[in-house]
Order: sequence, then structure tokens, then C-alpha cells
Amino acid sequence: MDPRIRRRLQGRRKYLFELWQRLLQQDPLPQFDRWLAREMKQHRQFGKQDRYWYSEMLFAALRFGYLA
Repeated sequence: MDPRIRRRLQGRRKYLFELWQRLLQQDPLPQFDRWLAREMKQHRQFGKQDRYWYSEMLFAALRFGYLA
């Protein structure tokens, strides 16, 4: 794998885990789409592709958790 892609994925995984932890700390759990939009507004450095990737990964995790 290209080292640039590997570094990008490592950074994304780190922040993905941080977002997941912040979500789980909420009591009660918020409406996820609105919560994620607020989180993404706080981090303007993320581009469109980053926001899409985080959204897809977190929604997939929620769907999987709901089915488990």
C-alpha cells in the first residue's frame, strides 16, 4: 500500500475512534445525524471526502451495533 494512503488511514482511524468515544459518552445518546453535523462543523479542516468517510464508517458501526 502507498505510504501516503497508509498515513491518511491511520489518521482517520484515530479520529474515528475519538468520535465514537465522544458519541458513547453522551447520555442519553443524541440523534446521530445532527450530532455528527455539529462535530464536523467544529473541525473545518476536514474536506468533503473526509466527512463522507467518517459519516459512512460511523453509520455502519451504529447499524451493526443495532443488529448485534
